[in-house]
Amino acid sequence: ISGPDEGRKYPSGNQHEGRLYFWGGEDENSVLLNSLRIYDVESGLWIDGESGGTPRKNQGSVLWNGQIYFWGGIDSSGTALGSVDIYDIGSDSWLVGEPGGRARYSDSLTLYQHQAIALVGVDSLGTVVSSVDSFRFEADSGISWLRGVSGGTARSSHQVVSHRGKAFFL
Repeated sequence: ISGPDEGRKYPSGNQHEGRLYFWGGEDENSVLLNSLRIYDVESGLWIDGESGGTPRKNQGSVLWNGQIYFWGGIDSSGTALGSVDIYDIGSDSWLVGEPGGRARYSDSLTLYQHQAIALVGVDSLGTVVSSVDSFRFEADSGISWLRGVSGGTARSSHQVVSHRGKAFFL
């Protein structure tokens, strides 16, 4: 997709009802962003969404019940984040989620049985980790954090997809 954000690096993206949502990352001058760009697939037009949340790059994101949850990433001081910013698609507005999990960036989030699972990544010390954390989606749009078991190969800058109870890494 070509468009006005061709210089944006390290954002996260999700799709919902024919639109692609890209948030965060950094611009061509390495300035961290908290702007939201929306691409309408059918019309081919870019739309500016409401900016919000903590500027960050290399964060994970998942879509749940009309909201996009952005977790982790790295801030402008180089600190790994454990905070959650939530974009509500229907109201074009931002909420602050409950922070938790082991702060990390270059991680992956995937959905599995009403929870977002945060897998591996890099912590604030620059250590590639093999830890797993998750947050369960609650009925009141809140989240509750669960600590997983560390194990497997420590990795970063990867993709993960869950399928039939297993996580597949690339």
